[in-house]
This record gives sequence, C-alpha cells and structure tokens, in this order.
Amino acid sequence: MISRLLLSLLTIISACSIEARIVPDSKRVHFNTGRGYSPFQYATSSGIDIHNQTGADISDGIHLPDSLSDFSISFRATNISCHPSKRFTYTDSKGSRHHRANPEWSFWLSSQNSDTLFFTIKSEDIPDPISSMPAIRVSARLSCSSDMIASQIIKGGVDCHSGTNSWDISVSSQTICISAGNHTLIPVLDITSPALKFVGFGFTASPAAHILVSDITVTDNTPVAKRQSTEYEDIEKLKTRLENPQDSIEGYWTLFDRTLEETLLQMGGDYRLAIIKEGDKYLILYLSGAKTNASAWKPGMIKGRLIPDPFPETYSVVWYDSEGNPLSKDIKAQLGEGSTLLIQFPYQSSVVRLRKHAINGLNTYEI
Repeated sequence: MISRLLLSLLTIISACSIEARIVPDSKRVHFNTGRGYSPFQYATSSGIDIHNQTGADISDGIHLPDSLSDFSISFRATNISCHPSKRFTYTDSKGSRHHRANPEWSFWLSSQNSDTLFFTIKSEDIPDPISSMPAIRVSARLSCSSDMIASQIIKGGVDCHSGTNSWDISVSSQTICISAGNHTLIPVLDITSPALKFVGFGFTASPAAHILVSDITVTDNTPVAKRQSTEYEDIEKLKTRLENPQDSIEGYWTLFDRTLEETLLQMGGDYRLAIIKEGDKYLILYLSGAKTNASAWKPGMIKGRLIPDPFPETYSVVWYDSEGNPLSKDIKAQLGEGSTLLIQFPYQSSVVRLRKHAINGLNTYEI
C-alpha cells in the first residue's frame, strides 16, 4: 500500500505549479468556505472531497512555505465511507468490484529528500469481554521504511465512524504531536521529529474511502531567528565563496570591543561573523558565539545587512537581535583603521566594533 500511496503522492506534488505554493502574508493561512480551498485539486465549495472508487490510493496536497521549520496544521475530517455494519465498493484496474469495511485514510507531510511521513487513520472494533468497542487507530510511518514509528488506539473523545473530528498536528525540530477530538482536542500521538525539512502536506484516501476535509489552518510557529536562513548554512559553500573575496569587506569578522548603554542594549553573545557581498549590499552572516537564544542560531543565518550610503565606506545597517527581530533606526557602520567596522546604535547610545580576520577564520573559530 505504501508504494502505491507514495507514487500517487509524488504525482500530486510534481503537478503542483508555482501558484500552488502557500505564500502567507501573516503567520496563519486558512482554507475554508469563505476563503476557498484552491489550490487543492479536489477542492469544492465545502472542502476537499476525495471519493476513491479505484483500486489505487488517491492523494491531494500542496506545498508549504520554504521558510517554515516549526508549524501546526489543523483541520476537520470525515471518512464518509465508514460504518460498523457496511462495506464500501471500489473497482480495480481490471474492472473487478471489491468491498472493504472501514477503509483508511491518511494525512501526510512530504520532505525535500522525498521521504514522506504518513499518519494513517483507521476505524476498528476493539474486542472486550462482552462484545466490542469502536475505536480509531492512528499510525505513523515513513515512506522509506516498512517499520511503523508509532501507533495509538483512541477509544473515547472521537467519532469512530462517519462523523467529523477535528485534528491538529504540531511540528517542531524535536517532536511531532497529534491531537484529535469530536468536541475538544485530546492528545493522541507524540513522536520524535525525524531530521527532515517538510515542504508539503496533504491527504490520501485508500480504495473505497471517501473523505471530506474542511477548515484547514496552517500556522507558522517558526522562531523569528530561524527565518534568517541562507544557502551558506552549507559551510563548505561559504568557505568556497570567501576563498576569492570580491572586496576588502568580504571575509571573517569577530566582535572586537563595545561601548554599551546596557539599560538600552546588551550583546547576545561574542559573535563570530562573515560578511559577503550580495548585489550592491552586504550580508552579515552569523557563525558562532551566540549566548542568548543560542539554540535558534545556526552558522550561515543572517545577523545583519549593510546598505551603502552616499558617503564612502559608510553604510546603513539592519541588525537582527537575539530573537531575530530587526533593528534599523538610524544604525550606521563605518570602516575604520586596522580592518575594523564601527557599528553605531544611536537610539541605544551604544557602539560595537568588529575586526576582520584572516581567511582561515572560519576554522579558527570552530563553528
């Protein structure tokens, strides 16, 4: 089943055009009756309606923003082809009809390297000493492996058949947590987050399943600092880029000294930095040394920007604080003697001076 599902999934993802990407203006993107369900392929006015009467899995999905690392996705879902006493039909590729009881459906997250994390939802009857009890089994599995990561049975707080349940999937660098419920959300499954960069999500109906998904919300929970990512998080690429600097500013820099009004401005670390030219501007890239919010900063992230002023060797500055928030009001930088760069924060009555180091500085500071 996984191979069929993966093939169907890859077809959907490859068919997604650039217009199918979510590009949010805020931290939440909604798909609902008022805003519509485009660009999902199986969009209707009331939701995503996948009625699978074939012998292969049917998937529908879209891309996630490239900037996302931590996020949550909530939605409401109904498996209409689910009833304790009914069987549902589908027709295979040879024209033969088949019947299934309680066909399963899945929610999935696709990654950059084609590994896909599936959460499969299937209604079951769990035997007890007298008769049986309806339940839902939620299972997690990676497409690259036949092994199940985790499985959990829910017996209460959810509609186990053709009713509607709300679902919430929260993704961080450490964990993926699933909650569900027909009235209030209850924790269902917690797994260790695989080392994957998720780039898409969607839904799959197995043969004979009929799912209706509505009221989808994607919430960006990415820490602000993580938004400053660049291609130079690949340290080898940064080393190669700076082997032949374009001018005297490009290279490795470190915090040399400072004069701070500490009631207004405090340094978040003893920073080691790189500066590279990008068009007519410069990027200041973080390498190491963060102490405040250190876990959010990775080598190659943007720590600041230099924008040339009309005056020689003088720049306007955008500086990102330890939380990744921009400071820019009248901040100036000027090249000084001894390969130094003086950055002035006038509204904080503070000055920071950087000093340039030899080209092997990247190795010296062991980032």
